[in-house]
Amino acid sequence: MATFVFVHGSWGGGFQWKEVAKLLRSYGHDVYTPTLTGLGERKHLSHPAIGFHTHVDDILGVLEYEDLENVVRTTLQSGHLLPYSIKRCYEQEMLDGQFTKLKAVGIGR
Repeated sequence: MATFVFVHGSWGGGFQWKEVAKLLRSYGHDVYTPTLTGLGERKHLSHPAIGFHTHVDDILGVLEYEDLENVVRTTLQSGHLLPYSIKRCYEQEMLDGQFTKLKAVGIGR
């Protein structure tokens, strides 16, 4: 089975993927739908210092702490930029939106 990480777009939240995640899980896939800091149900954490790099760190945190490998990622709107920044922090092959052979090379800046 596959492991999916769904990243929402601007002003959204992980909740946007609820129905898709439910369907994929019913087929036995692992699905992660994190909400980026300061958005959706995490809007109470919003402040001026939150930006793109915070959101990259959010996704890196999911990959690192869930120990995910061979991840299929799907993104909406501005979420499509995150994988390119994540690639800078991981040695990986990226084929058709799929991260393979993830290996952390240094989290953070």
